[in-house]
Amino acid sequence: MAPHWRRLVTRNLSGQADPKGQVWAVPYRWGCTLVAFNTNKLCRRGGVAIHDWSDLLQPRLKGRLAFLDSQRELVGVALKTLGLPYNCTYSQLCKSDVSLQQLQQRLQQLRDQVRLFSSRDHTRALAANDVWAIVGSSLDLIPLASRSSNISITAPHSGTALWADLWSVPAHASGGSQMQGPSPLLPAWFEFALQPSRMQPSRGLQLGASPLQLPGQLSSVSQKEHRDFVSSSVEGSQLTGGVMPEKETLLRSEFLLPLDQDTTAMYHKLLSV
Repeated sequence: MAPHWRRLVTRNLSGQADPKGQVWAVPYRWGCTLVAFNTNKLCRRGGVAIHDWSDLLQPRLKGRLAFLDSQRELVGVALKTLGLPYNCTYSQLCKSDVSLQQLQQRLQQLRDQVRLFSSRDHTRALAANDVWAIVGSSLDLIPLASRSSNISITAPHSGTALWADLWSVPAHASGGSQMQGPSPLLPAWFEFALQPSRMQPSRGLQLGASPLQLPGQLSSVSQKEHRDFVSSSVEGSQLTGGVMPEKETLLRSEFLLPLDQDTTAMYHKLLSV
């Protein structure tokens, strides 16, 4: 299993990521958070195409943005616009050149842009022209873009949030070999399902991509690298045809990991205002 997948699925008994812990799940597909926008509405009415997270703060998008219903993603995007990673901890924030007050202000700026928080109705709002841009899962946005030539999709090039669907076996599972636990055939099934021959590269992210299609060595990068990287948007029609986000974008992307106690307290403070 590649290092970035090990980091996601290797946990200790408390559920925290731990390289010395046990592997508790096997990934079978993944996707990411994308941004979709209506080029006719945004670009022809004084706005600019969305290339990275900071473009969500442009004046023309105020009150015209829909965002998936996830406070973790909202704080993560605020962090990204300040040049910090999605998984930035309270300790890392204290060592950076960004203060908690600056993060609070940026979070409020982002909230002011949002008309709708929903993981169900955000695509409908864009299709109905109630909003001009949405932040959501690749599973939701790619089918939407395939139905309209006016909608473009971008994977913010400073990096985005990754998600994965996993196979796992409940601790008290029974019904397998002689009713004494999980079937002994499960390891063979996992190996079969993750064979390179079963990949469907042409499908891209439309239904979730194979774990083997995610570039290796995902890692955090410096604030300067986050801020200096410039992206270009990807047309929705291209992405639906199987095109993946650029490798450099994926290498700057992160799986959302559990928060430690101090960082959880920071989130509570940020979101309680």
